[in-house]
Amino acid sequence: MPDRPRNQHGGALLAGLLAEHGVRHVFGVPGGQTLALYDAILDREPDLRHVLVRDERSAAYAADGYARVTGRAGVCDATVGPGAAKLPSGLGEALGASVPVVALVSELPARLAAALRDAAGTPGPALVDVVTEAWQTPIAAHRTAVAGATGTAAGYGG
Repeated sequence: MPDRPRNQHGGALLAGLLAEHGVRHVFGVPGGQTLALYDAILDREPDLRHVLVRDERSAAYAADGYARVTGRAGVCDATVGPGAAKLPSGLGEALGASVPVVALVSELPARLAAALRDAAGTPGPALVDVVTEAWQTPIAAHRTAVAGATGTAAGYGG
């Protein structure tokens, strides 16, 4: 992995990792915890774009649809609390259909992480806690999602 400047904020680092691994679209709704990511995505347009959706549930379904149509991993994001709580229905659909989806979550609530951890062992969506795992997990999650390898690459906070 290339050396990263120490003065970059987490959003710039994460956007850089996404771009390095061929991600072109991120679906989601802005929130206070994800504004740094949104700023960094804006700096990388047109190579990396954010697609605004009505709510986080739609973001997960949009990432799922994107992955099905393009054959590339779909990426969605959500903020802490109600935003993260809306992801499971869309991620559950992706999990059931073994569709490569990476979910970026800021400050993932421990109960949601535990519920999604129980789903590990089958191909499908990957979950990344942006706050605690902004370096390695997005890479592993993306590689697993794209490769279609058995097992859900998941990062868990707490």
